[in-house]
Order: sequence, then structure tokens, then C-alpha cells
Amino acid sequence: MKLLISMLFVLLSITSSFASETRGLRVVAKDTTTNQTGEVKLYNKSYAVIIGIDRYRNLPPDRQLKNAVNDAKGVEETIRKHYRFDKIYSLHNEEANRDGIMRLLTSELPKTVGKEDALFVFWAGHGNQEKTDEGELGYLIPYDGNGDGIYGNITMNQLKNDISRAIPAKHVFYAFDACYSGLLTSRAVDKKVTRNLAYLKEITKERVRQVLTAGSKGQEALDGGRGGHSVFTGRLIEALEATGDYITANEIQSILKEKVYQDARARGHEQTPGYGTLYGTGDFVFIPNIEQKVEDNRAEVARMEAELKELEAREAEARKYQNQRQ
Repeated sequence: MKLLISMLFVLLSITSSFASETRGLRVVAKDTTTNQTGEVKLYNKSYAVIIGIDRYRNLPPDRQLKNAVNDAKGVEETIRKHYRFDKIYSLHNEEANRDGIMRLLTSELPKTVGKEDALFVFWAGHGNQEKTDEGELGYLIPYDGNGDGIYGNITMNQLKNDISRAIPAKHVFYAFDACYSGLLTSRAVDKKVTRNLAYLKEITKERVRQVLTAGSKGQEALDGGRGGHSVFTGRLIEALEATGDYITANEIQSILKEKVYQDARARGHEQTPGYGTLYGTGDFVFIPNIEQKVEDNRAEVARMEAELKELEAREAEARKYQNQRQ
């Protein structure tokens, strides 16, 4: 009984705290030096583009996919439930043709997304690479793309030099459940994952374009992962669901590189997610969906209150029975 009352009090406190944090896209973090908490405003608005392609118009039957759309839908469902996004754009199969994707990323979004906003792009589908004199050039294959070569596809060069620069957002994070090399990253990744108030305040000021891929050069991305998703997407959803508050792109890549590698290794396979920064020194932040957390906590409070009343009624009945026996 005492434990139940204590848990009820904690949930009520958390609900009250969440309710006070709904003023814009902000997070609350602790300063690891002073142990004091502070609030950081990160973005004005946050957007997402979710792409999943199973069917490919120009690829043979043995190169069609089965789970890419399901992976895309799983990621979308997760971020809708747990995080704050002002608008989510979804493109599946025929909708994810090259013209539609490029129109969205280079024309529609630049008119919608502001300089103090954030954009998350998830792609589940085919990727590949081609040798050039300057090294491997990676590319993504849209619904109507070409399975052998750059023509008709979306290259990492286009991603870095056209799409990433056309979108004025402060932070853009690309997560691709596709395999290829040629990330064209501009700096080494800091292996140390930082999570405190000072770090959040610093990255708020800096622009960045980050990329996380399911595998490295020549590696096949495995299906049969958590929740019926691919190994990469299953672990991505797990990481997004597990956090109690915010989570950064750098935290996600650190988690996935280890877990996906171990999952694949256990099945006698090599798959190591690739990660890099196209340019910038910031870090994308997934902002928690406070309203949903408040609603979930209220539902849990109501459940526990009902359970408490039931326990009190049983105790009263037991005391009454004991008194009658005496």
C-alpha cells in the first residue's frame, strides 16, 4: 500500500513537471558540474520526412523488398507517439519517385522550414555505391531509379551540396536503412557521447547535417530484427522508445553502432552502421512529446488510483470480517 501511494505521488509530480514544460520545443537537462537543471529552447518547429520503398519500377523481381514500408511506418509511428514534430511527410513506393522526393526536399521544404527549425529524414530502401576517381560515391535508389549506376538516383553529392544546403533548418539528421559508402563527411566523429545542459546550450547555436546508415560498404542490411523490422530499424525504434526525455543523433549512432554490430555478428554476418557529419558541429535533438507523456501519466495515475481504492475496500472488508469474528 505504501509503495503504491509513493509511486502515485511520483507520477503526479512528473505529470505536473511535464505540464510546465510545454512552452515550445524545449528540453530540460542537468548540468553535470553543478547538478542544477535548466531549460534549453532548441527549435521553433520540427519536421520529418519518412520514406519507405518495397516496389521498384526498374528493378528485377529478386531486388524488390518486403519490409521497407513496414520499417518506415514503424519509425513514423514511434516518432508520432514519443516526440514533437509539427509535420511529418510520408512517401511510400510509387509516391517515393525521384521527382517527388527532390521536389519535396529542394522546393517544398525550403519554403516551409525555418532557420531555427529541425528536420529528420528516414529512408528505408535500396542504396548502392559506384567507383569514381575520387573514391566511392554512394547513392539512394528511388522508386523509379536505376539499379546500376548514378543516373536516375539521388547521390550523396546531391544530398550534401543541393538538398542539405537548400533546406535552411539548423539541424538535419538523415537515417538511412540502406547500405553504401561514400558519405562525404567533412570531419571525424567525436566518439564520446555528451549529455548535459552545457552541451545542449552549445549545440543549439551550431548548424549541422548528420547521416547514419544501416551498414558500411559491401554489407547487406539484415531483416529479422526487433518487432518484425530490419535489424537497423528495430534498434533505431528501440532507442527512440527507451529514452525518458530527449535523445540526440550522436547518442543514437553510438547505441546503434554497437547493437546492430552485435546482432549481426550473432548471426554470422558483418553489419556496422556508418555515421558522419556532412558539415557543421551541432547535434540533432529529438524533442519529447510532452503532451503524450502527460496523457500517459494521467492514464497511469487513474489506473493506480483505481487500484488504490480497490485495495482500501479490501482492507476495510477484511477489518469488518475480523471485527465480526471477535
